[in-house]
Amino acid sequence: MFFIGYAHGWCAKFTDAYALNRVLTDVHSLAQFRVLGPLSNFAEFDRVFNCTPGQGNSRVKKCANPAQYDFAFQSLPINRRRCIAFLPDNPNDKLCHCNRTKDEHLTMNEQWQSNEKCCEDIHTMKDSTKEQGLSLINRAPYVRCDIQTDPSIVETILLDIWRIPRPSLLMQVTGGHKYFKLRGKMEVNFLDDFVKTKFKTHKN
Repeated sequence: MFFIGYAHGWCAKFTDAYALNRVLTDVHSLAQFRVLGPLSNFAEFDRVFNCTPGQGNSRVKKCANPAQYDFAFQSLPINRRRCIAFLPDNPNDKLCHCNRTKDEHLTMNEQWQSNEKCCEDIHTMKDSTKEQGLSLINRAPYVRCDIQTDPSIVETILLDIWRIPRPSLLMQVTGGHKYFKLRGKMEVNFLDDFVKTKFKTHKN
C-alpha cells in the first residue's frame, strides 16, 4: 500500500487534502509530489499512475523513493503538531497563519474568535501521524515533529537513521544582530571566516 503526500508546494493549493483528493483526477502536472510508504505493490502503482517507481512518464513526474527510512521510523514515538483553529493573520486572508485553508483544518469549530492570537496549547494538537521523506528539491531527508519531541529521539534520527556525522563544533552567536546587518555574500563570508577562526583556535 502507498499514499500520496506533498514534498513541496509552490502555492497554497498544494496541500495534504489537495494531494489526496485531486492527484488522480487533476489535469495538471503535479511535479512536486512524492510517494510515501513501502512501494511493494508495483503492479497497483503502475495501474494507477501508468508508470513504475523511478520512471516519470505519468502525471506524477517524479517518483521519488523516500521509503528507505520507513522501517526505522515505525518504532519511534514521534508526534507532529496540527493546527485546529482557522486564525488568519488578517480577517480577509483565505489562509490560516499555518498556511492552510479553513477546510483543511481538523475541526470546523466556530468557537474561535477571528482576532484571537494563536496559542500552541489551545489552537494546536498532537497528531501521531508520521510524516517523513526526501525533499524532491535537493533529496535531503526531513521529518515533521512536535517541538516538544524528546531531544534523544531527534538525536537518534540524525545520527542513527540518517547517519549524519556528529558535528565537531556547535556555535551560538548571541547579540548584535539588530544593529549589525550584513548583505549578500558578506554574511556568508563572515560566517565562513568565523567558523574557520574557531576551528583554528580549538585545534588539539
